[in-house]
Amino acid sequence: MKGLLIALQFLTILPVRIRGELKDRGIAASLIYFPVVGLFIGLLLAGVSALLSGILPPLLLSVILAGLWLLITGGMHLDGTADTFDALGSGKPRQAMLEIMRDSRIGAFGMAAVVFLILFKVFALHSLGSMRTGALIVAPVLGRFSVTLPIFLFSYPRESGKAKAFFDNIRPKTVVIAAITALVIAGIALGAKGVLFFPVICVLAALFSFVLSRTFGGITGDNLGAIIEFTEAVTLIILAI
Repeated sequence: MKGLLIALQFLTILPVRIRGELKDRGIAASLIYFPVVGLFIGLLLAGVSALLSGILPPLLLSVILAGLWLLITGGMHLDGTADTFDALGSGKPRQAMLEIMRDSRIGAFGMAAVVFLILFKVFALHSLGSMRTGALIVAPVLGRFSVTLPIFLFSYPRESGKAKAFFDNIRPKTVVIAAITALVIAGIALGAKGVLFFPVICVLAALFSFVLSRTFGGITGDNLGAIIEFTEAVTLIILAI
């Protein structure tokens, strides 16, 4: 239960209080619950969609769902996306790019990335039709599972940081359990299509993570936010096609 609370604290704006000292191994073990937090977010979005689908026009509903999605997470993943693309667009050496990601200000590349990402999500949601409910459940689940892969495969490029505990203490069984959880949820929500779809998303998320790791010399916390947003958007887009 403590691991779930840690995951909720990292991934949502819910006012979660955790008693006792947070140890690095416990923080890393909370990755098991990342798909569960994704399921919580997805069920909330799907519930709002079901409640309002007969009342609001589809495009307006899609905008509201994208806004609620942003609200639940406090925009932290979008902030990481903006920082990541500001660094990528700078054309500067690796160390300078790492410093750019620490800058709280958002630049042109970061703003463009955020705008396009939100537009992709809104229009993908609008195009999903009867698959919207399943997609709303699966996308947050796969998005949060997707960060377990780069955390396990790559290193953390800084000497200290909030995400360092995940990279230093992750275990193979954590990734396996998170993968099984995400796969089962995808299968229940989308049927056989969800099971077949799962490895495709894993490969795409791993490839995006590989590019980021080669560029930055590892994966930062901001990169993890970008990976979540990338995976969610790709999931919605592929399901909408």
